[in-house]
Amino acid sequence: FGSLVAPPFGGILYEFAGKKVPFIVLACICLADGILLLTVIKPFSNRTRENMPVGTPIYKLIMDPYIAVVAGALTVCNIPLAFLEPTISNWMETTMHSSQWEMGITWLPAFFPHVLGVYLTVKLAAKHPHLQWFYGALGMVIIGASSCTVPACKTFGQLIAPLCGICFGIALVD
Repeated sequence: FGSLVAPPFGGILYEFAGKKVPFIVLACICLADGILLLTVIKPFSNRTRENMPVGTPIYKLIMDPYIAVVAGALTVCNIPLAFLEPTISNWMETTMHSSQWEMGITWLPAFFPHVLGVYLTVKLAAKHPHLQWFYGALGMVIIGASSCTVPACKTFGQLIAPLCGICFGIALVD
């Protein structure tokens, strides 16, 4: 949610309120979150921590082939997003001559297909649990096809569709 909403939020604030305002707003949000954490969540005492269950070590989890495949799929499906988020603004500026506002709002439309993908995947997985592997595989295909079409985009409007496809595919894999 943060990686999809933060760039448009920061871009809009930067464009209309200046360079300092997004950082001041973010600092206030972090301060409020810290205060809420200190008031709502009580720290563990040593005695409470002793009664907590001991988890499985990470090396044993990775040795399980099912967990390894899922971890690999999650890693691979998020690579296009990880590469695009920090670089797409510069690319849009040089190829599309986009404004700061357009570069900031680029990821906002992709938020909605992501939420839709999560909703559909949960509903489909509950109805057809034996096909969960298929939803992940379909998501990987959508991510791959969408990632291949990003370089062909020449306008802001054309760019929205593949970014929505990438986020929808990530939701299917997740």
